[in-house]
Amino acid sequence: MKVLIITNSFMREISELLRIAAAQGWPHEFTVIMPDKQPSPALPPSVTLLRRKLFFGQHIRAACFSPRLLFDIRRLRPDILHIFEEYSGVIAWQSVVFRNACSPRSRVMVYSAENISGNVSRAFRPAMRCVSRYADLAFVCSESVRNTLQAEGFRKPIEVIPLGVNTDMFRKMPNSALKSQ
Repeated sequence: MKVLIITNSFMREISELLRIAAAQGWPHEFTVIMPDKQPSPALPPSVTLLRRKLFFGQHIRAACFSPRLLFDIRRLRPDILHIFEEYSGVIAWQSVVFRNACSPRSRVMVYSAENISGNVSRAFRPAMRCVSRYADLAFVCSESVRNTLQAEGFRKPIEVIPLGVNTDMFRKMPNSALKSQ
């Protein structure tokens, strides 16, 4: 199974997901598209990394990849298109539009952490509705985000995958010395 992951800002999470996939021996072919100016992530050697030019990267919803993304989707024809960016943003919209044009059988997974209903600007609502229409599944980080997506009209399955904490790095420790300081 071919999985194409498109992201601007979630490389740490994707690196961990792909590390686990490699350790579990998942028989998937993973390709990741990320901005060309971000530092190189630690990915398993079996993962293909494609760096693409990103425009408006400082704006979470307005950021978009170069049109080369269209050719990547057409060439790869993934079974799963995993858009690991806010589903209300231009990256999600352009990914869905390009997928519809050249790989319509690809299943689409989208992400959201938006937990305030009505928080998406009117300018991005058409793109959000388009993504909602073509997405097969959303995964979110909390029940409040699930409720927000449903309130915004998302009618497909929504899976809650809570944000994790590395308990090797963050754990309860004696704090009496800190308190005395």
